[in-house]
Amino acid sequence: MSRKIVLITLLSLCMTSNATAAPNAVELALQSIGSGSAAEMKNRIFRLPISVCEAEDCPRAISSLPQVKRESRITEGQLLRRVERIIKPVIEFHNRSNRIELFLHHDDFPSASVWMGCVLFISDALANTLRDDELAGIVAHEMAHAYFMVEIRKARKNSDQLAMRVIELKCDAVAMLTLKLLGHDPADYLRALCRMNDITKRNGYTIDFWSHPSIGERSQFAQRFIKLLV
Repeated sequence: MSRKIVLITLLSLCMTSNATAAPNAVELALQSIGSGSAAEMKNRIFRLPISVCEAEDCPRAISSLPQVKRESRITEGQLLRRVERIIKPVIEFHNRSNRIELFLHHDDFPSASVWMGCVLFISDALANTLRDDELAGIVAHEMAHAYFMVEIRKARKNSDQLAMRVIELKCDAVAMLTLKLLGHDPADYLRALCRMNDITKRNGYTIDFWSHPSIGERSQFAQRFIKLLV
C-alpha cells in the first residue's frame, strides 16, 4: 500500500512539474503586452505598423464574396443604424475612418471578423445578442488583429498554436484598452465573450480551439489585465 502511495505521489509531482514548465498563453500575453498606464499602453501598441486599406478597396473586397453572402447583407433598418452608431467611435479611435466598411448580414451564428483588411463583418445574431458596449469591445478586438498581422502570418506559417492563442489574448487586451479609453467598462468585453460562449455551446456550434484560447484562459487574462488598467 505504501509503495502504491509513493508511486501516485511521484506521478502527481511529475504532472505538476510538466504543467508548470509548459508555456502558458496567459503569462506570455501579459508579458508581451507590457504594463503601464492605459495611455502608455495605447502609445506602445497603436504605433505598431499596420497595412491600411483605402476606401476604394472595400467595393472590390465585397464583390469577391460569394453571391449568397452578398445577398444576406442588411442594408437598412433600426439594427443597422444601431450598429453603425456603436462602431463609429471604435473605428475612429483606431484611425480607420473611411477605410473600413460595415457589412451587417443575416446569420444565426453570432460572429464578427474583418475581411481583406477593410470589410467589417457582423452578423445580426451577434448584434442582437450583445449590449452596446459589449459589441464595441468585440469590434475593437477584430480591429486589433491589424496590429499583429506579422505575428499572425508567422504563427500560421509555422502552425504555432500557442502563438496564435497569445495573439488572440493580446487582441483581447486591445479591446479592453479601447473600451477603457473610450470611457466604458473594460469588463464589458469579458461579458461579451462569456455571452457568446454560452450561445455557441447552447446551439452546438464548433469553437476553433486551435487558434483561440478557452473561455477560461480568456477570463483569467481579462481579469488580470483589467487590474493593470486601474
